[in-house]
Amino acid sequence: FSPSHNEFALDLALLVNEMQLLNAVNGSIFHNHVSAKSAIMGHSMGGGATMLAAANNSTIETIVGLAPAETNPSAIDICSLIDVPALIMSGSSDGVTPPQDHHIPIYDSLGSSCKYFVSATGGAHCYFAEPNFNCDFGEGSASSGISISRSEQHTIMYNYIKPWFDFKLKGNCGSLSSFDSLLLVDTDITYNSSCTF
Repeated sequence: FSPSHNEFALDLALLVNEMQLLNAVNGSIFHNHVSAKSAIMGHSMGGGATMLAAANNSTIETIVGLAPAETNPSAIDICSLIDVPALIMSGSSDGVTPPQDHHIPIYDSLGSSCKYFVSATGGAHCYFAEPNFNCDFGEGSASSGISISRSEQHTIMYNYIKPWFDFKLKGNCGSLSSFDSLLLVDTDITYNSSCTF
């Protein structure tokens, strides 16, 4: 009932660092199987913890926040210390972490020279994840105006996350072009961006 957001962030950062170290250890099952480029991604509280983990973290290439929640310490306040490219995904009908109170301030505060904010029109908070009784129950009393299904929101999410990771983690420049082109024609989302490479 009173989780430590900072501890979650430390766990995320530790995991990235340790996986990179294990890649170089002979005898490790991860030896030579881990990409040199890493990302941190989280949903809700995990999205806020992603911001905390990414601040001043030189071991990651990019971050993705799915309906990221404000945390204690403040994810919004620490975002100015994040300089890696970032993708923030939101649902316009999220009443659990309302975009204007959580996702948008996090996006606006990011210090990254390349950041995108993509909002699924009629999207929900919990629909970024698989069904979960606690999340879905909370959303039932907090959110209104949800007009897409969970599977439709997953499709929207994957349409952007996959090319983002293909570009940032695999160096596929064509994937960024596909990502940007989709933003211009996708009627299921609204977006904001500020990006210079």
